[in-house]
Amino acid sequence: MKKSIKDYLVILVGLIVLSFFFASCMSVEVQFDEGPLSSAERIANELAAFSNPFVFIDYEALPLGAPFTFGNFCFEDGTKMSATQFKWLNGIDTFAGHFKADNHGMAGFAGQDLLINNARVHFDFPITPDKVVIFYGEYGGNVNLMVNGVLRNVEDFLPLDGTTVAGVDIYVTETSVPGGVQGVILLDGTISALEIGGQEFFIDHVGFKN
Repeated sequence: MKKSIKDYLVILVGLIVLSFFFASCMSVEVQFDEGPLSSAERIANELAAFSNPFVFIDYEALPLGAPFTFGNFCFEDGTKMSATQFKWLNGIDTFAGHFKADNHGMAGFAGQDLLINNARVHFDFPITPDKVVIFYGEYGGNVNLMVNGVLRNVEDFLPLDGTTVAGVDIYVTETSVPGGVQGVILLDGTISALEIGGQEFFIDHVGFKN
């Protein structure tokens, strides 16, 4: 018996439906094969998010070389930054440190940065950010990172990559440079309190956003 035009149309529609089904299966398979983002990819994506950009603190307004000791503070981009105590790796606190503006690019970003010596910087942002990014340079001694009142006292920030502190996810990338390392930290989560510091330590291009 000869097939009618209607029969051929039914077959054609069936083939089209099958082709869409297999195409959707292949797209799902590709999606599962992508895997999780690396820390470098997460940081790059956040820095490139023009629809929700960071507000950056670049320390260009601070006078060069003027030290801020324990209890002193400065302002930039609506953020109050205070010098607080630093905890050495042996667990002893020192209150004798300071921070000051520097222009040698030691944190890996252009212009002035902040040299921190045996101190932490406490950030009082004008908002409660959900994301903070910090460019840094580390050239000796240990470092402190305090998030929402929980302190991490470590030799280097890289071991904190992929960890969670006080409900905040931490992502770190790092590159060796003469005399030390330079890197970027991304904090992802509700950040109600933040302090960071070191012994021969520099930070710059500190960004915050919701």
